[in-house]
Amino acid sequence: TSPLAPLATIAAAHTKATAARGDRIHVMPGHAETLTAVLTISKAGVNLIGHGQGTSKPQITVNYVGDGISVTGANVEIAGILFNESTAAATANINVAAANCRIHDCHFDLGATDLECITWASGANLEVYQNEFITTANGPDAGIEIETATDGGKFYGNIFNGGSATNAWD
Repeated sequence: TSPLAPLATIAAAHTKATAARGDRIHVMPGHAETLTAVLTISKAGVNLIGHGQGTSKPQITVNYVGDGISVTGANVEIAGILFNESTAAATANINVAAANCRIHDCHFDLGATDLECITWASGANLEVYQNEFITTANGPDAGIEIETATDGGKFYGNIFNGGSATNAWD
């Protein structure tokens, strides 16, 4: 409830949030978190909002084989987070499996062990905008992968940078 007494992890903040009340998890500049298991955002209407510019944005690193964040609650927003290259074979930084999700103003560095960046497994009306997707090593397959028949996707204002012929998207 106060930046003077922050919780240690995003998961701890999600535990305290209440679904469908517009609760926001504010992640402050300089916060760094390594995920060793999936972080599931299951509560509808919860917003995960990062603060900061450039490398002072809160940073998440996926360090296991699997999805970093799995969105299963409807009406979730993720914004302002810097996702580092994974340190294990991450299947996705964010997997969306709920309706009306928005992902914006995030930065994704994708290295040799990142397979996909954002996967859209289910749920109508995914909106992905003003993000930056950068490959830093050979390996990433796609910035956004649509895994099933869905409806209402909006993708605009994003930058997809393959880096070089060596580090291009697979």
